[in-house]
Amino acid sequence: MVSNLHLVLAACVLACLAHATATTISVDAPTPLWTECSNTSHGFTVTNLSLSPDPPVLGKNMTVTITGDLSEAISAGEFSVNFTFADVPVSRTTVSVCDIATCPVPPNPSAVFVFQAILPSQAPTGPYVTNIILSNSSLAQVGCVNVRFDISTGLALDHDHDIDTLGDSPLDGS
Repeated sequence: MVSNLHLVLAACVLACLAHATATTISVDAPTPLWTECSNTSHGFTVTNLSLSPDPPVLGKNMTVTITGDLSEAISAGEFSVNFTFADVPVSRTTVSVCDIATCPVPPNPSAVFVFQAILPSQAPTGPYVTNIILSNSSLAQVGCVNVRFDISTGLALDHDHDIDTLGDSPLDGS
């Protein structure tokens, strides 16, 4: 009877191994860190974006580096950095373009803007969508990008819904 039990156990193990070998494992392609907003004017088309540290750390400055094709001169303007957590606004930072670049900024196919932003130390950990908008001196949108990151894991997040519905305009309604 013990030998029959061993045979049954061995058959179960072999069946499980055969099933595991035949099972196809699918791995999703990596999700990008950022996507351009759907309603951007394309006066500034983002070609690269990086955060440092990545992922950001609550209560600590993060360096945002945005590279792109600037097709119009910027005499003055601002970057609005709008952090949201679970579709709820958490923090907003505004940075003058003339504080981080020499104005007027001429058209440039490889314009680079580097600035600091911070998430408050009391902000929750978890998934964030950060909407970054470049506006000109009339506060008309020149470019826009959505950045996704997870404070707790630092992993890029899945695009299970259209992030453009999370807001392509500043939080102040302008």
